[in-house]
Amino acid sequence: MKTNNVELLSRLHDAGVELVIIGGVAAVLQGSSLLTEDLDVCCPMTEKNTSRLLAALVQLHPRFRFHPKRPYLNQSPKELSKFRTLNLVTDLGDFDVLSDVTGLGDFEALIGRTDTIDVNGRPMRVLDLDSLIQAKTAAGRVKDKLGVIHLEAVKKRRSQP
Repeated sequence: MKTNNVELLSRLHDAGVELVIIGGVAAVLQGSSLLTEDLDVCCPMTEKNTSRLLAALVQLHPRFRFHPKRPYLNQSPKELSKFRTLNLVTDLGDFDVLSDVTGLGDFEALIGRTDTIDVNGRPMRVLDLDSLIQAKTAAGRVKDKLGVIHLEAVKKRRSQP
């Protein structure tokens, strides 16, 4: 996993942001060899949690990645709590925050579908292998289909004595 993603996850954890690591970083943490550039997490978009998110990101100059002018993320926690998805670019790289995962549901639905994995000395919730496969299958993009192949290989390796 990229050093930048480790640093970003450390900052989020230290700020107390409730999250589940999803996407390519979760796949790598579960044993996939596919590399990923960005970090994807699922968070409850409550004012309390978005306040923590802002605190973790403020020094990383977060900007809206897909906005033509790439404005800074300077909304209040109350405004941010209305978002379902935040696609950001930070000093540490691209970072996507989702309120729910296609095929699986929202943060609360994911809680029981996670493994706790140590990331830089911090326990982090990571989407479990079967749920990652289900989410990537539901997404259906070409890169997700390749991800499923890699995750199925991880699952097969784990099942062998």
